[in-house]
Amino acid sequence: MARPVRLICSILLATWMSVGCTDSTPRGPVGVSDGATPVPHGEFNGTFLFAHDPGQPGFEVTLEPDGSAWSTAAGPGTKTRGRWRLVDGVARIEWADGWRNELLRSSHGWTQMTWAPGTADSTPPVKTTTASKLR
Repeated sequence: MARPVRLICSILLATWMSVGCTDSTPRGPVGVSDGATPVPHGEFNGTFLFAHDPGQPGFEVTLEPDGSAWSTAAGPGTKTRGRWRLVDGVARIEWADGWRNELLRSSHGWTQMTWAPGTADSTPPVKTTTASKLR
């Protein structure tokens, strides 16, 4: 019984090393959270509709596989650039204008939280609303 297990482990190790993985360090800008909980980054890639204040239209946020992000929050025809990465299973987005968002998925759907420029990570978000994945 031990011989087949060793053979399988050897094959897996050889395959793993042949694709350039020599340790457990995550590869690329996104894909494994900094907190060590693996999260398929593919579910975060795409365009989301973030709800705004009640009675106001939402805005789109696009998360690209390379870690870049785009938002239409500044208004129609205007895109704000940012970067995103996974932290403990949450997409953390940092925008060029200093605003920050976190996008998370739960059993109830998508939720986004917003922090104003200059606020510490330890402060409560200034806004928490729903989000939906468009594509």
